[in-house]
Amino acid sequence: MKIYNRHTVDLGSVLGSRFTGILSPVYDDKTIRNYITSQFREHAESYAKAYTNIDYWNSLITIAISCSGLNEKRDDNLMILDIGSGAGNTILPLITLFPNSDIIASDLSVDLLALLKEYIDKHLHFEHNKLLLFQLNAEELDFKPSTFDIVVGGSILHHLLSPEKAISGVHDVLKPGGCAIFFEPFEAGNVILELAYSEIISSFPGYSHSLPNETRAFLKAMIEDYRVRKGRDKSLEVYKQLDDKWLFTKSYFNELYERYNFSKMVIYPIHDTKQQFEYQTITNLRLGLGKGINALPEGAWNIIRKYDRVFSEDLKQELIIEACVIFVK
Repeated sequence: MKIYNRHTVDLGSVLGSRFTGILSPVYDDKTIRNYITSQFREHAESYAKAYTNIDYWNSLITIAISCSGLNEKRDDNLMILDIGSGAGNTILPLITLFPNSDIIASDLSVDLLALLKEYIDKHLHFEHNKLLLFQLNAEELDFKPSTFDIVVGGSILHHLLSPEKAISGVHDVLKPGGCAIFFEPFEAGNVILELAYSEIISSFPGYSHSLPNETRAFLKAMIEDYRVRKGRDKSLEVYKQLDDKWLFTKSYFNELYERYNFSKMVIYPIHDTKQQFEYQTITNLRLGLGKGINALPEGAWNIIRKYDRVFSEDLKQELIIEACVIFVK
């Protein structure tokens, strides 16, 4: 691949026919295991089933493209790099939105890329030379400078040990005027959830009939998860074992914006802020417990709704749970 600086091979020749068509610089197993856990390797299929939601991501990508001023370029022949493509959440919308563009779908997990390949081969009909599947470490974007018009990362930066390496690489590989679009969790809103969940546990001490033990354990795990992911020091060995390593702040991204001399940065919440803590808790229960709203008693929901009521609408725009971050070079 002429735009990539290192030698690559087709993984079909290394790993078998299931991986034919996936290019790779061939990472050693130790490197892969340092960056991604078994959730993205041996359990990739289960992960994809739990987190694939093409309609949701299509909505997010469509709004971000509009906010980036890219609507008028949708019919152009652009170069697009998607990092952390997984099983296709962001890739499938990009194929639809930019039908004439050359798109690289990349992920360090070849198991997830194989699932994406199987879906594309089965369901989509387009010129395959417009889409390239590529095993890639997001912290090592070793492409030639000024190669891409757009870089997209859907929920990838918070999995990395050093997101700033990815942002630095993105700046290098973007063309002047090109833009990078990321979707990431933020500390401000998630800390409010931490406070709400702590209040719920203290308000229902030991009454398992009111707060089921399974739910109590889940809330405690969420509180610990929020605690560990705060802050910037990810040097402890435990972070290599965690899938989700970061909760970001606006100041963190502002520092990267200034350090790498981007011309513009936009950050906006990707969720409705009016009942964001209630809706996010419903999502957490579904993904973490496979449960619905009945997993929490009404008194617990009243606590969560209190946090949705207490802040002004302006402040809730600052208390972001998840946001889109756009950099323009």
